[in-house]
Amino acid sequence: MTTGAERRKKFRELKEQQGGIFGMRRKANDLEYRLFFTEAGDIITLTKDPDIKIQDHWVTHDFSQDQLKILKDAEHTGRFVVVKDPNIDNLYSIEVRKTETVVLNADNRFLSELVVDEEQTEFEVLCTHQGNNFQIALNNYIREEYRDVAPENASRNNRKVLYFYFTARNDPHVLFEEIEINICDLLLEDTVNITLTDDLTGCSIYTKKIFDTYKLLVKTI
Repeated sequence: MTTGAERRKKFRELKEQQGGIFGMRRKANDLEYRLFFTEAGDIITLTKDPDIKIQDHWVTHDFSQDQLKILKDAEHTGRFVVVKDPNIDNLYSIEVRKTETVVLNADNRFLSELVVDEEQTEFEVLCTHQGNNFQIALNNYIREEYRDVAPENASRNNRKVLYFYFTARNDPHVLFEEIEINICDLLLEDTVNITLTDDLTGCSIYTKKIFDTYKLLVKTI
């Protein structure tokens, strides 16, 4: 078994070889990202770790660092999928995951469009859309249901995350933006504010109905 003293000695030797601690950090930063995914194209991990333990079912491809930039800049890599060209061997591309793929992988939860209804008075979730701002809040009586539940343990129908999809008008196949909100955050805050990447006025908004009733308000800027 390696002792603490031996590990420290090895670290000092490595530090000297690589030009001190700053050299070690610089060398780590110089490593290139590598993408691992499944045969179906689902992304497993984007990593610089040269010692990562690769599993048998993992697939990789020699993407350029420029090609991987879209994933490095993304907040959620789950929005993307790796697509293999059906006509050219060993040619892959990274694409935004189409909404219909999301639906197929959503267990028994299909997408429902949120529709503005000025007369609607009963709702569990209130959504407000204005330009590039989207707000979500739970009705007070729903919050009361979770009064004795630790927010991090809260779920609805065995799910802890609400998903919203901003798409072309009445066309869920053209996805502009996808957002996720944890029920935990909705219980900790009166209102959760999300800044969208663009002004999505006029888009349709779809969701997987974790709760039973949603109300949508659309405001003009």
